[in-house]
Amino acid sequence: MTETTNGTLNRLIDVAEGDDTLTIDEFEEILADLETQTKYSVESYNMFCTSEDVIVVCDMDTEEFVQIEIPMEEAKTDEVIVTRET
Repeated sequence: MTETTNGTLNRLIDVAEGDDTLTIDEFEEILADLETQTKYSVESYNMFCTSEDVIVVCDMDTEEFVQIEIPMEEAKTDEVIVTRET
């Protein structure tokens, strides 16, 4: 894994943990560097790019799943949606 990809994945972890936010444009840039249907791992986190606009992040220590996605066209926001499931 390149250092750029590692930094990108760490940013996704920060977003999943609620320590950072992403705009839709920033998220699209990240998605452009990741392969769909590919699993990525950093520390105790597994990430899976499920489609062109959704990433699922799993904290293996707490077994918490976080979905990061681009909102539907009707949404009046420029930030991604972060949904947590424990």
